[in-house]
Amino acid sequence: QRVMDVMEIRMSPNIDANDFNTKLKNALKFLADGDRVLVALSGGKDSLMLTRLLAQQSRILKPRIEVEAVHVIMDNIPYETERTYLEQFCKNEGIKLTILHTSFDAERAAKSHIKSEEIH
Repeated sequence: QRVMDVMEIRMSPNIDANDFNTKLKNALKFLADGDRVLVALSGGKDSLMLTRLLAQQSRILKPRIEVEAVHVIMDNIPYETERTYLEQFCKNEGIKLTILHTSFDAERAAKSHIKSEEIH
């Protein structure tokens, strides 16, 4: 059995450079040799920068980490980042990119949520 620690870092689209650097330094404190880091890569400037910085960190000797990126395409939502751009970006950074396709039925989820609240 393998134990995994999950850490989430939230950043707003308008984060300033100092706040970003502080969050990055705090995140790096949690990393140890051999850790694997999965980055949710939306294609926005924040996720691109975080991915680039973590990829650079993976090439530094301590801590030695492995970085992978995942991009989720919502098939029923008309928003998509240019896939070829993300593929080339990850190739240039030397990290693996996984693209997942899924869909989300908001109406069904809302009904399910309401039913579960009515039960409790």
